[in-house]
Amino acid sequence: MRRWTLAAVAALVIASGAGAGQHAVGDTGQVTGPSVDASMTLRAVAQQQGDSAAPEPDALASELQALVSHHATLATRLTRATLTDDPGFVDAAESALVRNIDDLEAALTPAVGADAAQQLSSQWEHQTQSLFQSATGLRDDQPSTKQRAEQRLDRIADEQASALAALGDGRVDEDHVADLLQSYFGDHMEQLERYAAGDYGRAYELQRQAFAAAFPIGTATASAGVRIPKSSPTDELRTALSRLLGEHVELAVDTMRAGATGSEDFEAAADALDANTRDMAAAMDALFGAKQAQKFNEVWADHIDLFVDYTVAVVEGDEASKRAVREQFKAVMRRFGTTLEEITGGLVDADVVTAAMGEHEQHLIDQIEQYAMDNYSAAHEVSYTACHARDDHRGQQSRPTA
Repeated sequence: MRRWTLAAVAALVIASGAGAGQHAVGDTGQVTGPSVDASMTLRAVAQQQGDSAAPEPDALASELQALVSHHATLATRLTRATLTDDPGFVDAAESALVRNIDDLEAALTPAVGADAAQQLSSQWEHQTQSLFQSATGLRDDQPSTKQRAEQRLDRIADEQASALAALGDGRVDEDHVADLLQSYFGDHMEQLERYAAGDYGRAYELQRQAFAAAFPIGTATASAGVRIPKSSPTDELRTALSRLLGEHVELAVDTMRAGATGSEDFEAAADALDANTRDMAAAMDALFGAKQAQKFNEVWADHIDLFVDYTVAVVEGDEASKRAVREQFKAVMRRFGTTLEEITGGLVDADVVTAAMGEHEQHLIDQIEQYAMDNYSAAHEVSYTACHARDDHRGQQSRPTA
């Protein structure tokens, strides 16, 4: 039986909206540009080692957008946990980042070859190490450690842009990618400083900026191996809605965890989730008009409220309330399916949507149960699956962050 993910549902919804002739244009940040003066060696090796069954360009871009954006969130969680000196959470976040980097390498290998994919993977590993060291320097009041880490990130941005341009055979604008990476790293470092200062609202705004910036970086990374077709308005809307759905999962996880622990950043996390919801509403409005979008918005808000209710029940150890919320979820998921079927004129099947949303709900419930028991590794495992919903789980090898 086919598993339907939120991303698959998003594609169906967008296809139905596109069929109705309504579009909202987002910014995928696709990177193209003139040929660059780079070493031919890496490109030649990539061509020799690349899988004869090269990945579909759009599929590779979507996968790398998802992986790079999840890397952004995992790096944020790692550095904040480092700042607050929570070693158990740091270890679990590090393991999740190891898995993420391995998945990045595995996704790239058919397109660029094993050696080039490993080189790019090492650069993502070095990013993680430098962000970790920056957080350590901030936590321990060691400005020199933080400064060295930030200087290293500057070099990594240039090195990674150069490597992608060398592989891209004119498809990747090296200067533009370097600027994207510099801005992305800057968002990470500034959010950490704001978080340390207790300015949680601004920290979450910057977290959202970094998440959004990861999408054009993912596209640029894919462009190193394949030529990405010029985006149509529908393609751009699909990317925008996929980004918002992915961000919803990440922010829902953050909000539930902050609520479960009574963290000071709970209100800021909830505000960020609300901002994501408003952006989702605007996208649906553009697709189907205000009247139909309002139906979606109401059921979407109800499902978010139930996640908050479930978190409260977990904190209070109220098994009866948890059972009650689970039953309410079933009803809301059915409403969600019938609502999308209605507003798309039957082009989206209610059962498909209900199944995808039910899986989404189960993942978020499972991760908060594990998190509340301080079982951080299991919580990260479930949330990772929630973000990617893959059928194949690749092996991992340990990579140190320090």
